[in-house]
Amino acid sequence: MFSVLRLRAAAIAAFTLLSGLPGLAHADGTPVDWAKRLKDDVQAFHTHVVNSHPGFHDPKNPAFRAQVEASFDQAMARARTAHNQGGWWWTLKGFAASFNDGHVEIDAVEKDFALPARWPGFLTRFEGDDQIVAMIEGKGADIPSLGAKLVSCDGTDAKTLAQSRVGAFEGLWFLEAQRINSGPQLFMDLGNPWIDPLKSCRFETETGTVDIDLDWKAIDHSDLRDRGHKLMGLIKPPIGLRKLGNGAFWLSMSTFTSDIKRPEFEQLKKLVADAKAVQNDMRTAPFVVLDVRGNGGGNSEWSEKLGKILWGEDWLKAHPVEGGTIADWRASKGNRAYLEKAQRELEKAGKDASTLAFLKRITDGMAKAEADGNPYWREEESVPPKPAQAHNEAAGTAIYALTDFRCASSCLTAVDTWKALGAIQVGRPTFADSFYMEGRRAELPGGKALLHFPMKVYRNRARGSDQPEMPVHLFSGNMTDDAALEKWIASLKSGNPAGN
Repeated sequence: MFSVLRLRAAAIAAFTLLSGLPGLAHADGTPVDWAKRLKDDVQAFHTHVVNSHPGFHDPKNPAFRAQVEASFDQAMARARTAHNQGGWWWTLKGFAASFNDGHVEIDAVEKDFALPARWPGFLTRFEGDDQIVAMIEGKGADIPSLGAKLVSCDGTDAKTLAQSRVGAFEGLWFLEAQRINSGPQLFMDLGNPWIDPLKSCRFETETGTVDIDLDWKAIDHSDLRDRGHKLMGLIKPPIGLRKLGNGAFWLSMSTFTSDIKRPEFEQLKKLVADAKAVQNDMRTAPFVVLDVRGNGGGNSEWSEKLGKILWGEDWLKAHPVEGGTIADWRASKGNRAYLEKAQRELEKAGKDASTLAFLKRITDGMAKAEADGNPYWREEESVPPKPAQAHNEAAGTAIYALTDFRCASSCLTAVDTWKALGAIQVGRPTFADSFYMEGRRAELPGGKALLHFPMKVYRNRARGSDQPEMPVHLFSGNMTDDAALEKWIASLKSGNPAGN
């Protein structure tokens, strides 16, 4: 399925946007009226959801409207007292987070301003359910020791603290992937006026419990961003195919981009061509690794092409992913105009006819639904008949899908596809997506923020809403350590797993 917009994990955007927020004044030097800008942006956000989000008329999600209205009321209340860019930004972030859907996001337009950043000289990250001190600078009574476990701050337990101060502005806090993504933000002061600065925290250490008074210090935004990325274990391996010394193959795909203007698109084309050239060798290799670490989605056609190369076309046809063949597209003028514009741009770029036909079918269907007064146009994909006989061309080869917390959107579709064909998922749990898919974007009236939201809802997808893909074999080591991962996966094939 062609994907109009890839999903990006929310916390990656949050760290990046330390250097992506608009300035304090208009071009003519007059100060920004943040309360008015926020009010206008929140109202537009709400209007886009009411008019174009598939959830607003979804009979299978009766709580959706009440949730939207409650979040809208909270955002409008905050707009009445917002007086700076932090109030504007974090109100919009909180509104988006309330959907608990990775396809509802806020992005900044400009890339030349940063919110003031502070930190107390240390950061924590999630290790399982615990928040552990994983980075410190200097020593002293106001700096906990590395490895100390956070117990509470200002009388609030660590679990509630993270949920209310970070999860409430990022969403999807029940996912391990989101806690890995966003956990380091707990001890980052990024100008959010809706939470009070922490004053004192309690930690468990090897020698007992200690109470520490926090000393917040200014820090360069790019420095803090980089520190956060390091704790997250963020990695985007170069796209390509390589043969290991033991005869196994490792295919790295850190994106499934559908943007033909991006260099990664040509890199993916080369990867597919290279895989085709060594097809027979891969089908008889000790194992093959399909590495999607860092992959936030794009176009699921890439994964289908690799499935055909590895397992064979008949096997691919005989083992489709269950469900996901019925979707209701929200019929609205905004959604239709967005897809029609995408169609025109793709025509200019010479995109393949099948994708253009797909888009036209949707827009024509939306137009008819609008004329008939229906909120949805139903897309029902025909399921091709399964071949009478299908041979697994890679029957003797172990094929592993290596995932991390960044795998989302079409990356999840890829894992669904490969697992249906026989792949074994290894690594760490993925991100997750709801039944609301196929994102579009709209610029909010202030001209400084982009809203991303979905246009369709799946009706029969087998994987549940906001359900991550769970590995058969969990890797507990450093997911950025290629050598350790290669050794570990080789040990899985041998039946003698190496320590990790």
